[in-house]
Amino acid sequence: MESVPSSKFLKLGTAVRFLIDAKAGTPIGQKHVVPNIDVVLALIDELEFTDTQRSSPFAHLKRLRDEFLKASATTPNLTTKQAAQLEAESRRLRDVLFAEGKGKIIRSADRACFGPFARMGPM
Repeated sequence: MESVPSSKFLKLGTAVRFLIDAKAGTPIGQKHVVPNIDVVLALIDELEFTDTQRSSPFAHLKRLRDEFLKASATTPNLTTKQAAQLEAESRRLRDVLFAEGKGKIIRSADRACFGPFARMGPM
């Protein structure tokens, strides 16, 4: 198993949480919605969440990204409908990540964490 910094898992969780919390009026571009979708998609690939990559929420998030980029030419901020879609798909994606993440092992220099919410303890 290749060693992966735990910070990547934290970054993934933070980006997913941002997408869940994005409300109408949040900028689509800049350092907001689309860049966070890109982070989520890239980290899911990099961290080898293969079941998540094949999931419906993953495909829907990719589709939303493309729709948002297209819409941002005329509407630079999320609409109420877009924000609701983004929240729903991001929550579904989070659920898939949690289910798959239960089988992941995260190691630090002297500790191991089994699953996303396990307590850290000596190895």
